[in-house]
Amino acid sequence: MTIQTKLGVPTELPPGALLIDLQNYQPPQVAVEDLICGSCDFTIIAGTNVINLEELYKNHLVDNYVKCPKCEAVNGMPHIPQAHPSFQEPSDKSIKIWRYMDLGKFLSLLQRRALFLSKASSLGDPYEGSTPKPNRTMVEFIINNRNRFTTEPFKFYSSMTDQQATSYLESMAQSRRNSVDWFKVSCWHMNEFESAAMWKLYTLAHESICIQTTYEKLRLHMPTNVHIGTISYIDYNADVVNEGNAFNFIMIKRRSFDHERELRAVCMHAEDPIADGIWVESNLSLLLDNVYLSPTAPLWFLDSVDDLSRHYGLTVPVRQSMLGVSPIY
Repeated sequence: MTIQTKLGVPTELPPGALLIDLQNYQPPQVAVEDLICGSCDFTIIAGTNVINLEELYKNHLVDNYVKCPKCEAVNGMPHIPQAHPSFQEPSDKSIKIWRYMDLGKFLSLLQRRALFLSKASSLGDPYEGSTPKPNRTMVEFIINNRNRFTTEPFKFYSSMTDQQATSYLESMAQSRRNSVDWFKVSCWHMNEFESAAMWKLYTLAHESICIQTTYEKLRLHMPTNVHIGTISYIDYNADVVNEGNAFNFIMIKRRSFDHERELRAVCMHAEDPIADGIWVESNLSLLLDNVYLSPTAPLWFLDSVDDLSRHYGLTVPVRQSMLGVSPIY
């Protein structure tokens, strides 16, 4: 079968080019397929998948188009997906990212061979998904002055009674609160080096763990319905957020948290808002670069975590944090 994706196609094709159908395919998590010529069904690339094609394209190992060696028809190759407008990529795509956790969470990660995305309301910040004050003030102004508006997009409000206007404001706020549970989130710290502050803030026990990868790898190994970007730190009393997309409100935090330098992976999963989160399968040995142990972890912990990782097929280095190394006087 032909590799088919939702990633888009080249906008300009050479004369007589045949496009690969990109409309309805849902790529498998693990399975590989063949890239088949759209003209003669010859296998152009065997045993590939969407992730492999993206990687080849990014590294300039394939062109925008691939010529069939049998019939010489030109087939359009998938493009790298465009970033979601609510998710800003880091300027350095190869920046290291870190996720700090306790041993129990690390064990679950190994057992399921997947990353856990928590529902946003369980992250501990009551402001998750909330509306900045100027946004609320703007909507209230429109509602309270609704009789002045006779044209779209505000004409909708002009016919409201006072009771309907009040009910609308309340329902809008409640809808925003409820939607927080639709967002499933994985939070990472962007830094070229370990962070002593992050160890203290996000790990409570000596037997704590940090997994490290890069933005590029996380993007490469996450499904296309998981969006990834940097958090914007704002003043909730002064800044306005674009109301045009619900994701905008899950990608902001108060400036008091800007020390976190957070990169966030998010998907909207409204099917089960009661669930604590969802698991997203990933090849952890390809995704992760290193596993670090807490600076205060006992020596025996290194061997135990290394054995545990190998037992579950994780083949990345397990290291003691360098922050625990004794100084030289």
